[in-house]
Amino acid sequence: MLPPRDIDNEGVQEALRAGAVYLDVRSEMEFRCGHVPGARNVPLTAQTSPEDFLHKVRELALRGPLIVGCQSGQRSRRAVHLLSTAGWTGLLHHAAGFEGTRDAFGRLTPGWSTAGHPVESSAD
Repeated sequence: MLPPRDIDNEGVQEALRAGAVYLDVRSEMEFRCGHVPGARNVPLTAQTSPEDFLHKVRELALRGPLIVGCQSGQRSRRAVHLLSTAGWTGLLHHAAGFEGTRDAFGRLTPGWSTAGHPVESSAD
């Protein structure tokens, strides 16, 4: 069994071309404002129980590798942990997320949108 692996924006593009599904765990409002094209949304908040989150993901009946992302990588890291503990394999973690993340020195690693990749919204 392969452990979850962090990928960057280019890794997301490659995985999507190879048939992976992008699971966005941001809030519904964040998702509607913009997301990776074709992404599916299952919000994971501090109030979401692990059981409820896993149930909603299973309901999607997703096929192929799963890329998990959020705004900056924090919620998605929790989601990857929950999915991996529940037996999901082949998980890919979009570490920089949609907007990007900062390292210990405050340097920005651009996320999907801040790197200029295509974005869908509810208006699309």
